[in-house]
Amino acid sequence: MAQDDKPNRKNPQVQHQDGVSRRGFLGGMAAGAGALAATSLLAANASAEQNGVKKTAPAIVKNRGAAPPGGYNILFISSDQESFEYPTVPGFELPNRQRIAAAGVTFQRHYTASNMCTASRGVIYTGRHVQQTGLFDNSNYPYAPDFPAAIPTWGNTLQNLDYTVCYKGKWHLSKSSLKAGSRNFSDALEPQGFHDWDPHGDRFGLPLEGYYDDDAIAAGAISWLRHQGVNANNADKPWALTVSLVNPHDIQWVNIDSPGEKIQENPQVARMLRRAPNTRRYQKAWNTPPARALHQSLDAPGRPAAHAEFVAAWDQLVGPIPSDREDMWQRHSDFYLNLLQDNDRTIGTVLDALADLGMQHNTIVMFTSDHGEYGGAHGGMRNKGPGAYDEHIHVPLIVAHPEGPQDKQCAALTSHVDLFPTIHSLAGGSDDQLVGLAGELPGKNFASLTLDPSDEITALRPEGLLYSYDGLLTTDRNFVGKATANALAGTPDPDLKPDFNNRGLQRTYYDGRYKFTRYFAAAAFNTPQTMQALLQNNDIELFDRSTDPDEMNNLAADTQTHRELILEMNAKLNRIIKAEAGSDDGGAVTQAIKNWGKWENA
Repeated sequence: MAQDDKPNRKNPQVQHQDGVSRRGFLGGMAAGAGALAATSLLAANASAEQNGVKKTAPAIVKNRGAAPPGGYNILFISSDQESFEYPTVPGFELPNRQRIAAAGVTFQRHYTASNMCTASRGVIYTGRHVQQTGLFDNSNYPYAPDFPAAIPTWGNTLQNLDYTVCYKGKWHLSKSSLKAGSRNFSDALEPQGFHDWDPHGDRFGLPLEGYYDDDAIAAGAISWLRHQGVNANNADKPWALTVSLVNPHDIQWVNIDSPGEKIQENPQVARMLRRAPNTRRYQKAWNTPPARALHQSLDAPGRPAAHAEFVAAWDQLVGPIPSDREDMWQRHSDFYLNLLQDNDRTIGTVLDALADLGMQHNTIVMFTSDHGEYGGAHGGMRNKGPGAYDEHIHVPLIVAHPEGPQDKQCAALTSHVDLFPTIHSLAGGSDDQLVGLAGELPGKNFASLTLDPSDEITALRPEGLLYSYDGLLTTDRNFVGKATANALAGTPDPDLKPDFNNRGLQRTYYDGRYKFTRYFAAAAFNTPQTMQALLQNNDIELFDRSTDPDEMNNLAADTQTHRELILEMNAKLNRIIKAEAGSDDGGAVTQAIKNWGKWENA
């Protein structure tokens, strides 16, 4: 199989708001609607600039010999809205991500299984696709379901393996987690198997939330390590700590107008935006090149209508950034890179604490992100939403195992749906135990690849991978505009709803070379078997990433020339949906449409 473009992450240069908040906007809707010998993971030569002072990132030291008696600790660190690739510019470094990468294995082709924060996080922590959990859109949206009580997380299963399990930071999976009867939220995630939570980072995407909360999240994690972590470690009882950071999610609400300009900022969205913090760290200018395909037309032949609908809807929420304003997009990119550096600094504080406490030698460190960021690519798309472009579904994954190799890359396709069985295995659990604790899961266990990485794309997933997107908010620009205006005016419309006939939902199949996507309406879930049925109910895309790594040439625009390949990819998509997700007839989406507007207590 021909390989796609060669991604490179070996050296990654790679207060509450006022006015109408996103919660207020949604409230308006609701009211209206194997061991390798090694002694060091990283030579101590990575430097980070903190307040203008160069500082050395200390090495993480590997363990030589047998696993600890109770099993390895697991430190799971996640960011929010971080793409696998980002602009490469002189002087830009992420030394603590590189510190983890130099310690272990970077997975070069790791993908989300669904996007929007809740949808993706639901896959990460339950090991199930959105069709199986019903977590298809953000939990703070009034039409979205709450976390299903009957579905276990890997927090639950690790507890059954005698792990002490803790979660710090952004959760964004439950409506009820912030509705505790008191101000003590530490036990709010106990049903999901996680102890000692606090709500930092879980105010659902407020402007500058990561800037305000990420250091607090890290501080909570460090405090936990110094107390519960050390106590468990000294008793030969392993722990699993999730550190779920918010940034670079702050990119979502940044105001990048020039002084005196009112292009992005306008009376409808101004109070939802914030300028970058006026600090040395956030005022750096990187002079980044434009995003690839920034000037691609949203109306170009072969572009699904969902893309233009999404961009127009998002412009009404956070203000427009014209694709011909490269200066604005450059400031957008500058802020994104500065967010990444600040986030990387925060990650370093947790890694330093792990080392200071002497637990780095018996701890598996994992790093990933829930989803990516378009960053202006493909005609000024930003944030996350419909589309299967790599910018927002291809995300980092690094695993540093004390017994594993250092500074290696793995080419195998992996998915967020694979994380649950892999973490269970890394914790010493067997396949039979996993089935007994969590039932049959669709994901693949890639624990062996953390010890012996492969350069074969199909090493883990010869059948390819599945990506699903069921976000309703991004499908109808008119709905978003009216809902926003109603929220600002305080005049909700009880009959307001999106046009559920717009083709804004999607199913994507990717095998490492070909990426095939069907876009369909929320009111018209379908499993087409013929070309006629496929074209009757879907807009389609097909990219050959071996010859078109920037995903600019939609082969599906020529259904005659590529008829057999389209039908082959469609059949593979149908098969993987059936094998991994089971029924795909609408489920929770159909129920949400049926109950639209009946969410007084959402």
